[in-house]
Amino acid sequence: VRSDAMTHEAVVALRLEREEVLRLYRSLTPEEWEAASCCPGWRVQDVLAHLASLFHISPSFLLASVRGSPVESTNDVLVDRRRARPAVEVLAEYEKWSARSLRMAAVGQRRPLAKIPMPLGDLGRHPLHRLADAFLFDHYTHLRYDVVAPWGPIDRPPLPADPLRLTP
Repeated sequence: VRSDAMTHEAVVALRLEREEVLRLYRSLTPEEWEAASCCPGWRVQDVLAHLASLFHISPSFLLASVRGSPVESTNDVLVDRRRARPAVEVLAEYEKWSARSLRMAAVGQRRPLAKIPMPLGDLGRHPLHRLADAFLFDHYTHLRYDVVAPWGPIDRPPLPADPLRLTP
């Protein structure tokens, strides 16, 4: 299987993961939004703020990426900027910007755009088409290991873990 074919699959899987995020976060109680996630220092709400910030790429995020700034500390800064926002605002940001970015992710799979090297902070430079893989990994991991039980604080049925989500 060609690697760029995998990133096409990643866009499809990322759309499905987005639906899981929306379904889960729309079901949370106020107490669940405030629960400590398994991501140190982040509440369940902060995990969504992080996922929203992935899609809502700001000039400061782009500058940090170009400069090779540490991704983890950049993530913390972006989450901190959203920490005081009401949960409904964080959910609205995620919903709006994830929809827009997924349309762009599909475009980013096409040549010649797909091959443009993108700086990702201290993670190096990667072809644009690989961003979908990275975002899929982030969604998959945060939902299943930081938010939803058995590791996370939110007691819900297990989320799908199928080849479509795992292969890319």
